[in-house]
Amino acid sequence: MQDAVSADVLSVGAGKKNQVALFSNPFRNGDEEALIVSESGRLTYLHRSDESPTGWKQEPVAAVPGNVTEVVSLVQTVARQIWAACVDAATNKIMLLKLDANNSWTDRSDLVAGQQGGWSQLYVHYSKQRPTRPVLFGLDPQTARLRQIHQSNVVANYQWGLGRTFSLPAKPDEFVAAYAEDGQQSGTTVVFGRCGEVITDWSFDSNNALVGTKEIATDAQSLAGAWDTLNNGLGVAYLATNRDFVLAGWPYTITEFFRARWAGLGFATATVWQDADERLHVYGVTDDKVFKVLHQTGTAPSGIGPNWPVWAQAVTEDGKKTPAAVELHANVAAVATDSYPTFRPTHLIKVDGARPSEAFRLYRQDVTTTWWSDEKIRLPSSGTPHVVSRYACEARLLNVYGAPVVDYEVVVSASSRVEMFANDVSYLIAPNKSAAMRTDAFGKVSFSIAADGLTPPVLYLNAINLAKGAVIRPAADVHAYLAGEGILPTHQRILDGPALENAKADGQPLVRDWKITPGDAVATFKNSFAVASGKPVTTRLVGGRAQPIKGFAVQTWDAGRPAYQEFFSDDEIRRDEALHRTHPAFGGIWDDILQWGADVWQGIKQGVIKVAKVVVDVAKKIASVVIYIGNKLVELGKFILGTLDAAARVVEAIFQQVGAAVSRVVDWLKSLFNFQDIWDTKKALEGVLKQAPELISTVRQKLGAISHGWFIEQEQAVRANFSDLKAQYAGGQLAMGIQKAGGGIPTASKVPIHAQSFANNPQANWMLGRVTANPPALHALSPKLRADTDGLWDQFAQIWEDAAPAKEFVRAAQSFARMFTELVDFNNPKPLDQREFDALFTFLESVTEMLLKTADAVVQSLLAIIQSATELLNEVLWTPLPPSPLTVLYKWIQSNPAHPPAEPEELTLGGLVCLTAAFPTTVFYKLIFGTDAVPFPGELCRPSRPRAGRSTRRSTRAEGPRASRRSWESCKASTAFWTLRQT
Repeated sequence: MQDAVSADVLSVGAGKKNQVALFSNPFRNGDEEALIVSESGRLTYLHRSDESPTGWKQEPVAAVPGNVTEVVSLVQTVARQIWAACVDAATNKIMLLKLDANNSWTDRSDLVAGQQGGWSQLYVHYSKQRPTRPVLFGLDPQTARLRQIHQSNVVANYQWGLGRTFSLPAKPDEFVAAYAEDGQQSGTTVVFGRCGEVITDWSFDSNNALVGTKEIATDAQSLAGAWDTLNNGLGVAYLATNRDFVLAGWPYTITEFFRARWAGLGFATATVWQDADERLHVYGVTDDKVFKVLHQTGTAPSGIGPNWPVWAQAVTEDGKKTPAAVELHANVAAVATDSYPTFRPTHLIKVDGARPSEAFRLYRQDVTTTWWSDEKIRLPSSGTPHVVSRYACEARLLNVYGAPVVDYEVVVSASSRVEMFANDVSYLIAPNKSAAMRTDAFGKVSFSIAADGLTPPVLYLNAINLAKGAVIRPAADVHAYLAGEGILPTHQRILDGPALENAKADGQPLVRDWKITPGDAVATFKNSFAVASGKPVTTRLVGGRAQPIKGFAVQTWDAGRPAYQEFFSDDEIRRDEALHRTHPAFGGIWDDILQWGADVWQGIKQGVIKVAKVVVDVAKKIASVVIYIGNKLVELGKFILGTLDAAARVVEAIFQQVGAAVSRVVDWLKSLFNFQDIWDTKKALEGVLKQAPELISTVRQKLGAISHGWFIEQEQAVRANFSDLKAQYAGGQLAMGIQKAGGGIPTASKVPIHAQSFANNPQANWMLGRVTANPPALHALSPKLRADTDGLWDQFAQIWEDAAPAKEFVRAAQSFARMFTELVDFNNPKPLDQREFDALFTFLESVTEMLLKTADAVVQSLLAIIQSATELLNEVLWTPLPPSPLTVLYKWIQSNPAHPPAEPEELTLGGLVCLTAAFPTTVFYKLIFGTDAVPFPGELCRPSRPRAGRSTRRSTRAEGPRASRRSWESCKASTAFWTLRQT
């Protein structure tokens, strides 16, 4: 589904070097964080925080009160210490910072007091020695002096006491540098400086004396970084003016640099990064702003030159090689990379064309699974929300008796790193990192993860004393729909060709120019999931009875051949493979795809890798994909089609092949969460609620008159009855008897109302979840409620007094006194029995009248109290509430209907209650009657007031289509893939 998020923009200095310094924080379980120079020049600390609703905070570093020009991070491996260096904007002096265990930064510039000349163009190189240590270099902004500081590896201190200064022969435009620990340059500090298009190697001995100068290149566009060669000292990587990627390195015994050049990789900018295994990885951006990578997979021994890296590459049968420079993400404007050598890299990228609050993404590969995660850096904001797509999940924790377990801790982890949202808070979960939540009053937990593709991570739920945890596959319903075995809320029929042909995303056709027929595309989806599930796959093309097939293929690289084919033998599959393998554009088979396959699938999902062909061998349960790398057809190594996620990746590839980006597929599959219909439902419920005081007042007046008249009639009847009794027994004895009344009060039958279907619907419960996570500020109503409830009691007492029931008690007492006086008055001429009867009947008559009048007063008082309480409740319901996160959300929802109000309605308790109720009302109406059905269309959402004296009852129920014959099953865990439609 799509959620609403209020987010602010990450502030990063633009157009300058070293504005972002990434690092892994050991005090926060290895979370990736950063020091960032903001647009204003302040040094800020970007980190995850459970206190932030978006999961991130960017805060000024208190230890650095002034502005800075650049910043880099420095990791001391042995001591697990995080340091940073920044340059003071006013003095150009270096400042050294240390991250403490309480996650605050301390200024330790005293450790480099002897290196306080000018610094710029900071460069960090991690030594080849293990454990590695950082070496920091900086160029004086005014002169050609280069400064260096590094830590001692002595366990006692790890202090930054070692500093050196080198006088360069010329001031370079840019430089990279390192301390060479082996090879021809062993024991020297090597600086590669670029002056214009010329790269020069300057070597300095331990006494800081220049001992060697060598021109390396005359065609350099930019430096990509230093390169620690295997056993051959330090080399340099750069981009040539013709965009070739070039490595230059020393041979082991000859004093001449050797160069290796790779053309056609497409890099416009490039940075090299060496991992913990000393393998080289080239990351860069093309002229079209596509972020891509080239990985080293091995080393090629050389007789005279350096041991050159062997890149990930495709190889043909005759030995021709195509370097596999793989596209990862589109529209990337800037990239910052964590330079510390781990096994998988982390980048902070900025995406052009994205919403500003989502332009910065933390882009990293999971060390265990190698899958990429694309985490948007959103800062907290009280501004207008925007919609984001998420897979919503709900689960209920039940005890052995089937009853919900309330307020119990549940932990959630994931098969790969992903951002999870629960109770309006962002958490980071992974195989080794979980997040804890507590069940609500129904034993339920609700959470969601980003919906950026068809293969989200698998989620794992567990709790103490839970014998077996639960596994949630957020995209299970989507997979079932694409497999032809299920439906979705907005797709109430099984997927077929016409449904896919008419598919739309954001109001536009999902595919504008079909390269294969939609029916054939649907067949490939269903067959892919069938293979993964072990189900039989039958032909689509042969008429008559369906026949089993051996395989199928979708190809778009050869316009002269059918786009969809089915195979009935292994020979047909082999002949089809030979067609692209013998084509002049064939670049080879990429056999080590299993090592870097996550890069390919990420590029396919992001729409930057073009798919040429997909082949599925049904019998062997394997798939093969052919992609374009440059202008070459590259066949990826075969992979097993044994899971539903593997089938979903094949479907993603086919969608991309036919021209539908995965992001648009997500938009097509989403459920419509129409704010116009929801708001109309809210107005209808609100209209009923606002009529309640008038209705109650009318009922109270009628009921009061009826009840008061009834009591008066009973008083008259009592007087008449007692007069008859007095006359009846005027001359005789009292004969008393008791008659047992028959019958009794019937027991009302209780019909249970089940809300199970509502409980497991994330979309229906969306607004309730937001209210629960951000309760409205009701404290402002408390003083008024206390004052008015005290007034209600005073009103009750006054009505009781005005009704004078106390006078009836006095009258009854006087009657009893007269009876007693008559009983003891021997001078009275009437007989004793006569006097007793008269007094007793008079006493009973007075008591009965008193009880009737008292009951009448109580009823009138209660009716008046109900009227006053209703008026009080009505006033409380429509009193504007103080500003809160719900206020922003409430106004934002109003801005989404097709006809937004000129003045947004203020948040009130009554409006919030009606809006919360409108969500499930509208959602379930649409589920039953279809997505186009509207509970309260048009003016029906604004019921008119009833006229006095006549009935204006009017049906407000829209005639929807017949409910689909679908059985709904209650379940302990449910997932949904629904969305809010922004109108």
